[in-house]
Formats: sequence, structure tokens, C-alpha cells
Amino acid sequence: MQTLVSIIYLLVLLLLQNYLPFKVDLLLIFIVLVSLRKNQPETLLYSFGGGFLLDALGGVGYLSTLTKTISGALANLLGELMTLEDYFMSLVLVLILTPAAFVINAYALNLFYGQAVSFWPAAVELGKLLLINLIFTPLLYWLFDKSFRT
Repeated sequence: MQTLVSIIYLLVLLLLQNYLPFKVDLLLIFIVLVSLRKNQPETLLYSFGGGFLLDALGGVGYLSTLTKTISGALANLLGELMTLEDYFMSLVLVLILTPAAFVINAYALNLFYGQAVSFWPAAVELGKLLLINLIFTPLLYWLFDKSFRT
């Protein structure tokens, strides 16, 4: 039952992420929360599946699948290395993984598709994305706290 609820949350967040009028990485926040509540294989499965569905909804190549799977692996690794309360850990992981996913995405776009990214517009976009992700993290943590307890 808990897995079904998690899948429903994933699908709702993917739809919200695509149709919100501002850019927010709800899938990354979801991956961080799953990494804090579930085991490593489940985190990687949710991150790969979520990235794949995000690409299916209109991504570039399989770029979201790549960045979200790497984000899931990093969330697992960093979650094991750091010892903080779950709420603060979620904020720290979002603070670390948002720029990491952004840089991986920009590098892969440049490498595979030849799309260069200008520094200052990208830095401003990253700053806005980081701030919005940090605002949404406590909200999603509060919503998912009871659902992801094991």
C-alpha cells in the first residue's frame, strides 16, 4: 500500500512540475524524501522511473533520466555520510543536489546536443530554482512525512 501511495505522489508531482507557471524541481525533492525514508534500490527505482516519465512528458532525449538517477545515487550516498535530523537533511540534500543536477543537465546538453549555456543567465536561473526548491522542500516534507514512515 505504501508503494502505491508513493507512485501516486510521484505521478501527481510530475504533472504539477510540468504545469506550474514557474520552474521547480519537485521530482528532485521527491527523490530526496524517498532517499530518507526508503532503501537504496527503491530510491534508484523512483529516481530512474520519475526521470524517464519526465522525459516522456516532453524532455530532451533521456537527460532527465540521467540527471535524476545520478541525483538519486548521490542522495543515497550523502544521506549515509551525513548524520542530521531528517528535516534538516532534506534541506541540505536539496541545497547540494539542485546545483549538481543543474550542472549535469547543462554539461550533458552541451556535450550531447551542442547547446552552450551562457553563464550569467544560467546562474540567475539556478539561483531562482534553488530558492524555489528550498521553499517547496518543507511543504513536501510535511505532506509526505506520515506516508513515508517505515
